Amino acid sequence: MKKTFLWIVQILLLIGSISLEAQEKVFLASTSSKYPYERGQWTKAEADAWQKKYGPIIGVNHPMGPNPDMSRLEYLKKAKELGFNSVRMFVGGSTADEYIANVKSWADDCASVGMTLSPVITCPGGYFSQTDQSAALVSLEKFIRKVIQAFRGDDRIVLWDIWNEPEMYDETKCLGQMAWIKKMVVWCRQEGCTQPITCSIIWDASIPESNASNKTALREARNEAEAMMDLHNYHDYYVSENHNQNTAVMVARIKAISDRPLVCTECLARVTGATIPRTLSEFAKYHINFYVWGLYASNYNWEVKWGRSTYYAWEPLFHEMLYADGEAYNPSELPWIKNFKFAAEGENTDPGAEVTEMWSQRRAWKWMSRDATKGLSYSSVSEALTGVQNHATDSIYNSVHVNLNIQDYLTNQTTFFSDLDNLLSAADKAGMTVLPTLLAGDDINRAMS
Repeated sequence: MKKTFLWIVQILLLIGSISLEAQEKVFLASTSSKYPYERGQWTKAEADAWQKKYGPIIGVNHPMGPNPDMSRLEYLKKAKELGFNSVRMFVGGSTADEYIANVKSWADDCASVGMTLSPVITCPGGYFSQTDQSAALVSLEKFIRKVIQAFRGDDRIVLWDIWNEPEMYDETKCLGQMAWIKKMVVWCRQEGCTQPITCSIIWDASIPESNASNKTALREARNEAEAMMDLHNYHDYYVSENHNQNTAVMVARIKAISDRPLVCTECLARVTGATIPRTLSEFAKYHINFYVWGLYASNYNWEVKWGRSTYYAWEPLFHEMLYADGEAYNPSELPWIKNFKFAAEGENTDPGAEVTEMWSQRRAWKWMSRDATKGLSYSSVSEALTGVQNHATDSIYNSVHVNLNIQDYLTNQTTFFSDLDNLLSAADKAGMTVLPTLLAGDDINRAMS
């Protein structure tokens, strides 16, 4: 009896001597005999501990080089050199074993240069589209369980995105996919997933929160599924909307579901105004981890604005940081990546549009490479609209200059913007550009008086 007591004392002393660092690697045993590693949803404290360990995440999507001769390691070394510390990858694999092997290969290479990996499980969409959904669900469960088992305890995996951008418009598909996602979360928990479970359910950042049509059963179903996640993972290519108020709206929307760390796993769309400075100044302010879309210009689908089939030299590059030869699209963007940090409370993160939005010299000269401008000049929007209509088909002019009258704006803003929209639409149909003068001499004199 005495020996037994002494053994118990020694065991207790040993447990008490475990360092805090070691305790982080101790997993509590489940009470389930079937799932011995089962866990629940992370508490806020557990989620905050993850943030402290890994953050801020400065990540990049689409880790593909600009040509077949660039190796994966070369790409990753370049990303690390620029300040990125994580890669989000749509890892392929037709079977669980293939998928696991590919994730391990990526994780090995990322770790070799000091980066983490965020794998996207791309399989669910394929399973969900199968005719026999009962059989598909069984196959999906086997796939998910095997993958999670393979990477339990692997610190190289920073988070899982279990379903990229699930349906949010079609009622049948949306509700069905949310039901599947909830099951996937349970499977991941039962297998003792040691990484945060997330899903990029919220990818409608461009839709105003005030829009009454958003308050639907679909929104509620999506919120319910999102509430099961350990962290909040969302997409936002519209950060600059409403004078950079979009992020504040998104943060309030997501925090209303639950207060957990935020990871914007897709961002950067210069054609919407969501440039690197606009985006990262907001992410620093709200402590948002992020993955920009793309490092090298290597796919025309991400070089040109959605809906366009050709490259317009005077437009900004849609996504991506570097040209194929490694030259930065805009060198002034690079320090934002290298120096990104979460801001202190009350710290000003935005140096101002006059600094961050100035065109690079290269972009200005590229804009000048267009055909020569041949235009007409008008003193009002109504006159300009008539001029465009009169020359819509003769191909004599390719541009129109117009003075915007501030008095018209002050008199009726609705009419002012409606007239301007009509002019822009007519000019676009006629293949003409519009050069507006915002303030003329008379406007300035009126303001001074």
